[in-house]
Amino acid sequence: METITTASSQTLQASRESQIAEEENNRRISSSVLDELRQTGMLKLFLPQSLGGLEKDPVTVARLVEKVSTENTTAGWSMMVSNVSAWWCRALSEKGVETIFEKGSDTFIAGAFHPPMQAVRVNGGFQINGRSPLTSNVHEADFLSTLHFPIIGISMGHYTSFQPLAQVSPA
Repeated sequence: METITTASSQTLQASRESQIAEEENNRRISSSVLDELRQTGMLKLFLPQSLGGLEKDPVTVARLVEKVSTENTTAGWSMMVSNVSAWWCRALSEKGVETIFEKGSDTFIAGAFHPPMQAVRVNGGFQINGRSPLTSNVHEADFLSTLHFPIIGISMGHYTSFQPLAQVSPA
């Protein structure tokens, strides 16, 4: 791990721990912890440097999420969801990425990946069907990210092929 992200994690430990009761009562990350994660770059670990991110490798990100989670599980979970949601943006077009990050690298993306929704190819795109009963970080989000599985073919009642598809929409 690099010194800057490790130092940031250690500096914020006491602050994150002090917010646990508030977060449990409100069932969401506190605004002060979210602000601290944002200010230290912990929410843009996977984001490419060209977009203002830190462009960290998966092992470094996992270790940082683990470290933060041992101090405050809500902060660690929110950190993981935000980073993974930004990582899924790699599947978007250049125009899509520009739209999401047009206001800068602090764009916050909420994520809902369980259960995956069904996406059936129709003329001009996909028809999405399903519900997401839980979307982490939805109250703080600029955009929402969901996971879909496009159905390519069905043979004898089983899907013959599918590839995951990420969708990011304004919150």
